[in-house]
Amino acid sequence: MKHPPVPGPEELALPLRDILRGLRQKAPLPKSLLEPALNLLPRDIRSSLSRIVEDVAGEKIGRLRVRTPDAASLQRASLALKGGPAAPADVAGALAWGGAVFLAEAGLSTLLVSETVAALCWHEALDESFDSPARAAALVLGLDRHSFISPAPGIVSAAIPDSGMEPAHLRLAMTALVVWLLAERSGTPGSLSGEHELLRIALLLCDSSKDEIAGAFRDREALGSLLQQLAERI
Repeated sequence: MKHPPVPGPEELALPLRDILRGLRQKAPLPKSLLEPALNLLPRDIRSSLSRIVEDVAGEKIGRLRVRTPDAASLQRASLALKGGPAAPADVAGALAWGGAVFLAEAGLSTLLVSETVAALCWHEALDESFDSPARAAALVLGLDRHSFISPAPGIVSAAIPDSGMEPAHLRLAMTALVVWLLAERSGTPGSLSGEHELLRIALLLCDSSKDEIAGAFRDREALGSLLQQLAERI
């Protein structure tokens, strides 16, 4: 019997990694998002994932966390935004970790972040510009456009009922993630607790500058300049 080809990530309606994270967080992913991905998989894998879906209600699933990056990885991600080596895995991992920290502190258990979407947005930003402010602005706009923080990242906008937070506030959070990575760091990687504090400061700065950020979203050059200014204040 000939088996169907194993699908690539771009063929799935929702990346498997993000499906599993959704199950871990008990986010109410619609059946219409799960089924297209499951139906493309070989029977054994499809059966296993279907059992995971059923086991969530019985508390049988373990905790599948966003990977915690080490300080050196965060340093590489920061340098990448400033024009250094691209470091796509580091940038995507940093954004996913920072987004997860934000969601946990805000108590938004129905929303997810996606490394898959973060990587896509970073590749788009790299294609658009080598200039640091423009690259950072392109990344923020991509994270917003592709719904990096959402009930189903990359597919469903956060602007739906019961998402837990206004889309404008999520846009500020995504902006703060990039401001955080743009912040100056010492030559020696610091601690994760220190990064946590930098992220909190970035979130506070962006919240206090929300009107300026909203206006700058209409002009990428202005947004890049504002991101740089905010990062320099950290």
